[in-house]
Amino acid sequence: MAIYLSSDWHLIKKDKESGLVYVRPDFEEIIASQYQTVNEDDLFIFMGDMFDDDVVKTSSELWDILGEDRMNMIRNLHGKKIFIRGNNDIMSDAFYIERLGFSSVKFAFTLEKSKVIISHTSLPIHTRTGWINIHGHIHRDGWNVDDIPYYHNAERCINICDRGCKTFSYADIDFKTELTRNNKTCSGMEKPFAAYIQNQAMSYFRKALVQKSEDDKFEKSI
Repeated sequence: MAIYLSSDWHLIKKDKESGLVYVRPDFEEIIASQYQTVNEDDLFIFMGDMFDDDVVKTSSELWDILGEDRMNMIRNLHGKKIFIRGNNDIMSDAFYIERLGFSSVKFAFTLEKSKVIISHTSLPIHTRTGWINIHGHIHRDGWNVDDIPYYHNAERCINICDRGCKTFSYADIDFKTELTRNNKTCSGMEKPFAAYIQNQAMSYFRKALVQKSEDDKFEKSI
């Protein structure tokens, strides 16, 4: 069983100037990347923010915007599908499981043997624990991901948002290179923004720890 990841699709967006809601023009390309990469016996972990929360607030709104064909494309994503909640993912667990076809909904997914925790926001993992955090979330339109500073132990975090919305293999992550590349901290005017994100991350981290004990039996085998 291979493991594949993707994050931050934001498939439905709103134009800031006009207020018009629209489906990403590369919707089909994003879905095709998943179809072409993941087999049915693989594990696919979506790392959060499938839609923008200021656009889609109910499942009926989602259906009206996407239509049946696009909804079925999401439902038919390949593999055993794990949905990790992002800050924009406000629907119930049942929605992601029953309407979108995911196997389960989590705040984080741990790979015990590798000491890796996969989440949406970057988590405050201390260097001495030996754990590594793979995450999305930190991205801005028009920004190079490498130019966005971190706010805590960046040497233990790998931000995968530079890969865009493509689906890629966990096995293809070069941990040594990525941990060196992502080693940044914030200072000066960046600190208030960093503090906001850190509070958000702490909330997810606490929820992940609570859920972790429930998931140990399955995840220790990976």
